[in-house]
Amino acid sequence: MTEKERYIKQAFKHYNENKKRLRELSFDGVRGVDYSKARTGKATPQGNETALVRYLDEKRTIEKQVEIVDRVLWFYRLDGKGKDEYITQRYLKGKKVFQVAMDLYISDRTLLHWNKDIEATAARCADLFNLW
Repeated sequence: MTEKERYIKQAFKHYNENKKRLRELSFDGVRGVDYSKARTGKATPQGNETALVRYLDEKRTIEKQVEIVDRVLWFYRLDGKGKDEYITQRYLKGKKVFQVAMDLYISDRTLLHWNKDIEATAARCADLFNLW
């Protein structure tokens, strides 16, 4: 499994958690450093600056993963062949593959083929919109 495939699987698997974390991520009370003034003390890195950089990196990664899933879901809603319902039930509602197959009246083997197609579409979307 390549790193891109792992990234896409993680994006789908943790979609609900990532949406929740984006709503919860806030960094209140951060103040910037005014570099126009002369230094008046030791030149050590600020703890807030380091934390802010880590926060922004994490937030960007989460936003990209959420956007991949959103774009794939939007694409399959336009397609109208039921794959959007598979994504909704499997990843957004957290149902097992067998349960989703029963709900959609298709075989679980078909869902495995759909899963490969969905992951390939997600990779193309990530390439097209530069979401890696």
